[in-house]
Amino acid sequence: MVGRSLLLLVAVIILGACRPAERIRSAVDAGGDPQALVERIPLPYTQIRVQINGGTPGRLFLAQTKAGVGQWVGSDGLRLWTREGRIIATEGFRGDLINMHRLDAPGGESLHSADAGPESRSYYVQLEAPMDDVIVEVWPGQLHPATPVSFGGRVELLARYTESVHVPSTGARWTNEYWFVPETGHVVITRQRLPGVPYDIRIEQLP
Repeated sequence: MVGRSLLLLVAVIILGACRPAERIRSAVDAGGDPQALVERIPLPYTQIRVQINGGTPGRLFLAQTKAGVGQWVGSDGLRLWTREGRIIATEGFRGDLINMHRLDAPGGESLHSADAGPESRSYYVQLEAPMDDVIVEVWPGQLHPATPVSFGGRVELLARYTESVHVPSTGARWTNEYWFVPETGHVVITRQRLPGVPYDIRIEQLP
């Protein structure tokens, strides 16, 4: 008799404990799916996904654009400045790129190295101390026809442009790649290295 009473008491306790959980579930279910009730709106900032040396990608947001230069800001303090997809300054890297000034642009002084040709472009690159500033030669490479490319959760037809980079003072050479929309020329993916630091940086624009 005592055993049966004990079992009944345990059953009452269990049922009592279940009722609040059931009430909570009912209340949650009654609230409906928030994603269905509240329409999704696009984020107010243009975003890019940045991956360094194949590591975990991070996101940067476009803070402002002025005179064709975009400033991208990350939650960890990392900043990038870009012009037409090219990184021209950084903040927060180990060995920042302070400025990348095109020398043979109108009004600039041409400082081509001995092996530079008329089609190459010269840049004076200011690097964070104690690294020395360098002259960089950029040679136009190949233009590849548009192909389907998956990025940012979508697939688009993108053309690809490559350029060869040479630092005469160190002998370093590498290739940068830019994927762009053929109709507009808008660059949406880049893979590039920075003078003075061993970073391979991939950038994708997010929708």
